[in-house]
Amino acid sequence: MECGMLFYLLDLMGVAVFAVSGALAAGRTGLDLLGVIVIAALTAVGGGTLRDLLLEAVWKQSLYKRRP
Repeated sequence: MECGMLFYLLDLMGVAVFAVSGALAAGRTGLDLLGVIVIAALTAVGGGTLRDLLLEAVWKQSLYKRRP
């Protein structure tokens, strides 16, 4: 398995974990199925976006530290 495919699969797993955590939180508050789906989708998209922003910030920061 090449490295790009591994990162893609890890990315999909991360989004799925964010969606499950959002669905569990919405279910605990007593929302109906539509509310659970909306909260799960918002959590997955928001969590994935936040993760991407943080990873890019860390990536850029490490690149700048390597340059003299």
